[in-house]
Amino acid sequence: ICFVILALMIIFLLIDRFPISVPVFGASTTLAITGVITFKELFKGFSSNTIMLIIGTMIIGESLFRTGAANFLGNKIIGLTGNNERMLLIIAVAFAGLMSAFVSNSATVAMMIPLVRSVCVRSDGTMYSKNIVMPVGIASIVGGGCTLIGSTPQLIAQSLFEDIGLRKFTFFEIGQ
Repeated sequence: ICFVILALMIIFLLIDRFPISVPVFGASTTLAITGVITFKELFKGFSSNTIMLIIGTMIIGESLFRTGAANFLGNKIIGLTGNNERMLLIIAVAFAGLMSAFVSNSATVAMMIPLVRSVCVRSDGTMYSKNIVMPVGIASIVGGGCTLIGSTPQLIAQSLFEDIGLRKFTFFEIGQ
């Protein structure tokens, strides 16, 4: 039953006629209705502090885009670097590393890559995004690994430790 439901969910995701939430929640609900999991297990994730923290970091990341803060930061970076590729690399890597420690590193990369690419396009061939995008991605991963909320795996580990009765991490403990 589980494999049939999983296969159907994958097919619906590949067809892409519905929002992602429809096949995912539909599969979850079908698992509970067929008795593969209990309804208590179905809704257990919504009571998790980890899930709520992940949702919160996604909201913060999205708010940076919607409020124009990401665009503002991009313009500041352009103002600081001019058409100097090395300076853009240093500033973009430092900014991505620092930001990803406090906002989801995935959200940071999602914000920085278009920003870096647009700066490079505006440079009229003096800067190339291929030289900057990978270091920015690596800096985001490293920065995200410095704090408890910088990356989802830390939050999942925290939740698992909490479930088995181990002590919680402090905010900066992972980066020490």
